[in-house]
Amino acid sequence: MRPVTMRRADLSDLISLGPKALCGETLKAIKTLEISIVTHGLLNPLIVKHSETGLIVVEGHKRLMAAKRLKAAGKLPRDLHTLPYVILGEHIEVYNAPMSLLSNRDQFMEVGRLHTQGHSVRDIANALDSPVRHIRDILSITKLSRHLQASFLCDLISIEQARAFATVPNKEAQNALMQALGPFAKEPDIISAIYSGETVLTIEDGNIIILPSRTPVEKTRMAA
Repeated sequence: MRPVTMRRADLSDLISLGPKALCGETLKAIKTLEISIVTHGLLNPLIVKHSETGLIVVEGHKRLMAAKRLKAAGKLPRDLHTLPYVILGEHIEVYNAPMSLLSNRDQFMEVGRLHTQGHSVRDIANALDSPVRHIRDILSITKLSRHLQASFLCDLISIEQARAFATVPNKEAQNALMQALGPFAKEPDIISAIYSGETVLTIEDGNIIILPSRTPVEKTRMAA
């Protein structure tokens, strides 16, 4: 991901063209966001475009409304009296990166904490204003080898790369694949390598694993 210019603006400078009437599911969603913002902070920047009257919010209407309601109630965290935003056209890298204001480690710790407390994946997604698929991807980090987990937590590999490596159940095979492809391999390259079966791993009992095999293959069987 290339660097993205993250700016900040006062709430009064941000203009939402979203629905003004708050009721039903819309109000419920905003109240859920209020709890999330107070508990976890703002996890994603707003996406805006310039206009003569101010900054028009393109994505993040509910987040902005939740922040304004919290400010009116005197509950908005001090560090959110200005909100982070990205200009439309510069947003591609963060648009598809849920919880982009958190490091990989912070995402993993927060999702793990809520999951340990017994919350469902959907409940966690609602609490963290994140797609269900992203929560599932974060939880899949536990399927990685220690080496790959550490690489993810230190932001050396992305969630997309981690998701691809996690499709290989054998953790030694994951490490072998990482060593073969290097840390800059993109998700499609990793998946392609898995399905091509080109990576071979020798394990301690003398057998070998050829990706994407799910189980060890004895050398005698391979010779046959």
